Parts: sequence; structure tokens; C-alpha cells
Amino acid sequence: MKLSRREFAIVAGGAAAAFTPRVTATAQEAAKPNAEVEARIAWILGKYGDRLDETQRADIRRLVSGAQPGLDAMRAYPLDNSVEPATLFRIYRRRRPAKLTETKKQS
Repeated sequence: MKLSRREFAIVAGGAAAAFTPRVTATAQEAAKPNAEVEARIAWILGKYGDRLDETQRADIRRLVSGAQPGLDAMRAYPLDNSVEPATLFRIYRRRRPAKLTETKKQS
């Protein structure tokens, strides 16, 4: 079966439209400015703003606002101070090699 370029573009466009995520109410709410997001962006731009161009500023805004839903989900999970971690933290200390005893004295 041969497809012309035009037919391929129509099929590819339809497939891309089928897999495009739909905007829900929660995504629209996430798109609204959040005070915490704006404060974090203002802090970053205050610290590094003179070294950033407009595309980098837009990337920072996109990354900070994109990370906020994950932070909100983690904060919504109820934890008390009595809840212990799933695994205990243990420090791994490398053992020192045993000291070799001199069998002969070297001069």
C-alpha cells in the first residue's frame, strides 16, 4: 500500500491528535499562578536573573510550575512524626585493610 505525502500527513496528524493529552480542570487549575511557584521563580530570578536570557527565564518558569503538582501530591500525603521510613539508613564504612607485619627489616 502506497501513501502519498498528503495522505501520510493526514494519517499522522490524526494519530497525533488521538494521543494528545486533554486539558482537564486540574490542569487548568495548575496553570493558574500559584503563590509558592511565583515566590520560587522570583527567588531564582533575583539570584540569577542578570545572567539569564528570556528563553532561560521561560524554561525556569516552565520547570518550576511543572514540578509543583508533584510537590502538592507529596504534601497531601498524611504523615505523622511517628511514621518511620521504610528502610533504615545505615552508614557504609569501608574496612581498613589489615596492617601488614614486617617479616624482614629492610635497611
